[in-house]
Amino acid sequence: MHAAENIEIAFGWADMFARVHGVTDINRDMVIAALTLHDWAKVWYEWDSATGGIKRPAWFPAYWGGDQGIAKWKWMGGHGAIVYAELMKRGAPTELVIATASSHFDPFWDVDKADGKEGLNAALAEAAKLAGVPAPKVDPAKRMAEWWLSVFSDGSWSFSHYIAGQFAHNWVRDVAKDLGIDPKSPEANKLAWFVLTRISDFKLYSIYQSSGFNADTVKKLIVSILKDSSAYEVSGS
Repeated sequence: MHAAENIEIAFGWADMFARVHGVTDINRDMVIAALTLHDWAKVWYEWDSATGGIKRPAWFPAYWGGDQGIAKWKWMGGHGAIVYAELMKRGAPTELVIATASSHFDPFWDVDKADGKEGLNAALAEAAKLAGVPAPKVDPAKRMAEWWLSVFSDGSWSFSHYIAGQFAHNWVRDVAKDLGIDPKSPEANKLAWFVLTRISDFKLYSIYQSSGFNADTVKKLIVSILKDSSAYEVSGS
């Protein structure tokens, strides 16, 4: 879902480039590849049966600054380093490697930060060391427009994750608690899976906002879906 949303957003930008500026040669294949690949390394995340959640493998590179990260640079290390390194090791075109990394780092604002110790080039260097290959660097005079479509779209995760996503999970867990279920338990996670595969976090937040930010309205809807989800089921035919 995350990749599909990002690709749709990026294509919206590409369509605007065509309508407003007459730019019709955006490499959409590169955009699709970068946005599909940028979180690819999360396929290695491990199921935690004790919590009903997932966790990063012990062998993953640590996030810079620990789990809380260094401001927005949390994703230096972790899944970013793994996917950039994998692409480099497999001989992917440098333009695609940078397009993928640009999902996490703006190719203008974030190229070199903290005297080159943080940012896009530092993340590429970290990954190249893991892969045992020479590190690519962003050439300031040869930056591709497609790279911005990666960051313009994936940058929306601050809403999808921290706002729509976290609010939705909190509402489901409030309902779980009202039903006598430990909100931090695997059972509460299963409740969240059930609800959020019937109605999206974006839709729940829209209802919350439209109701004047009334959480009770959303929680009543969640309870109604748990009682009868038939209106939200997708036919297999």
